[in-house]
Amino acid sequence: MAAAQTLATVAQMLQSRFLTEQDATRLFYLLPHQQEKAFTIQFLAPDPGAGTSSITRDFAVVASEKLGLNILLLSTSETIGPAATAAQNRYVLPLQAEQGAELTFGGSLAAFRVQQVPLWVVMPNEHVGAQIHQRDWISFIKTQEDDFDLILIDSPAASASHMGAGLSANVDANIIVIEAEMTDYNKTKYLINRIEEMKGYILGTVLNRRHFYVPNYIYKHI
Repeated sequence: MAAAQTLATVAQMLQSRFLTEQDATRLFYLLPHQQEKAFTIQFLAPDPGAGTSSITRDFAVVASEKLGLNILLLSTSETIGPAATAAQNRYVLPLQAEQGAELTFGGSLAAFRVQQVPLWVVMPNEHVGAQIHQRDWISFIKTQEDDFDLILIDSPAASASHMGAGLSANVDANIIVIEAEMTDYNKTKYLINRIEEMKGYILGTVLNRRHFYVPNYIYKHI
């Protein structure tokens, strides 16, 4: 892991890139605020490429940097290559390695602290992801509920893994990420049905990468 970045670089990296700060804050206020343990939200998409990691990352940044909440961002996707490199490429955050046994799950997971904000990123170590089963993730999440305000799970797409659907009933809420004009309706409907079959709660959807074909100044007069 590289040396700590300058304050200016850190500030630049701690910007929401795809989810506006206003939208992230609005989403936060939809959540219950009187829980004794962390509220756990899973983000998942029907197909890869919808931007699930980016949306999860942006919500984590706003919740930690703007709202001051202790956030655990947990990636359940299999890691390709060194975890430090994978985490940096996936989330583009100023990360520093954490060695605490509580977050590394016996060495199966790699943990990182984001500089300047109460945000931690955890993901499988290289060649370990496929060995971590659904029951292991559930167990790990349970051990972290007293230490964080929010646990945000960045899950692989439903067409690539059954992990998201399997975890859906073991989290407080699920948010489906849809890529505007690209995500297939039937695959989205199938994912919704799978979550409902598992008795999972769907909080809502995020429409990512929406194109605005009408200029903003015209929208204001509609």
